[in-house]
Amino acid sequence: MKTKINTAQKNNGKRSTPKSNKTIINWSEYNKALAARGNISVYISEAIVKKAFHKSRKTHKAGHRQVYRESLIELILTLRELFRLPLRQSSGFVSNLLLNMGIKRQLPDYTTLSRRMREYTTIRRQEH
Repeated sequence: MKTKINTAQKNNGKRSTPKSNKTIINWSEYNKALAARGNISVYISEAIVKKAFHKSRKTHKAGHRQVYRESLIELILTLRELFRLPLRQSSGFVSNLLLNMGIKRQLPDYTTLSRRMREYTTIRRQEH
């Protein structure tokens, strides 16, 4: 019969991480510091955002595909990899960033991102 041994017993009573001797005096500052750890600030240059979108063509044809530049796709996919987000959430994250900048533009949906991601990775593999 197997018995569970906690880490203190394995290490002859020693903790794997030493206990901190610091006592917290100012809890409000400590709470603010913990909240600040979750603050993610991302700066996207407005010049990059303005160049990221093609000017819309006025063709008045139904089903006309929206065209997105590589820089916008790379931005979304880079943030996706950085924060380990699924495609839908990464598109929503960038959409929220742009809304905070005061830019209301339609971003590519997850199927477009998936297709372009495959194209981008095959091009990168061929370069190496």
